[in-house]
Amino acid sequence: QRYASGTNVVGVLPGLVHPEEEVLVSAHYDHIRGCQGADDNASGVAGALELARVLSLGRFERSLVVACWDEEERGLIGSRAYADRAASRGEDILVNFVYDMIGYASSEPHSQQVIPGIGFVFPEEIQELESRDFRGDFAVALSNAQGARAAGLLEEMARGLGLRLAPLALPAGSEDLEALSDLRRSDHASFWAHGVAAILISDTGEMRNPNYHCLGGRDSVETLNHAFATQIVQATVGSAAILLGLL
Repeated sequence: QRYASGTNVVGVLPGLVHPEEEVLVSAHYDHIRGCQGADDNASGVAGALELARVLSLGRFERSLVVACWDEEERGLIGSRAYADRAASRGEDILVNFVYDMIGYASSEPHSQQVIPGIGFVFPEEIQELESRDFRGDFAVALSNAQGARAAGLLEEMARGLGLRLAPLALPAGSEDLEALSDLRRSDHASFWAHGVAAILISDTGEMRNPNYHCLGGRDSVETLNHAFATQIVQATVGSAAILLGLL
């Protein structure tokens, strides 16, 4: 998809029963100058490509769409161009799983930071994190209310794999609150704006990874936890297969 300032790369595996219904998996492929961007967001792109490889072997009722967005770092420009076009065409996107930084984990105490004020929205989750000494050894699945069911399915899949995953579903109508603007900093927000179920799957980025944007070190492959990223992809493959309607 070429748009005014960039290019999104999109692949489609058409569904065999309801091809008009789509499950979208996506990740942004751009980064900033002078930084390798292994976690942000080569990890997400690699995850999306591996998911596409695995699911391409299946036959499904609904269509699988895998997309790599351009210009996320410039303000979600690529994903917004796609979401706006999809809305104008009336496309039926059942859910969008968004990978943005899925490769960094740490079991060290106090390796996980939190966004100020987030405890008012997710008090139980913050209490659990505190009880575990703020260890950054989990993934988050941040969704709008429309995506809560799919996020719950993702958690179920993760649990079966031994992956700790925290589903964080925002209350309906709170997605656009100014106080929660830090929760709209990735491509899921482009779809939230159109009321589409969208889930950000992430290691929480700068809240955990000291090498985010190479601010504290090189964001390079050797700093990542490949087993952790693999489990995230496995959980998403299982969830997407169910939602696609495996034949």
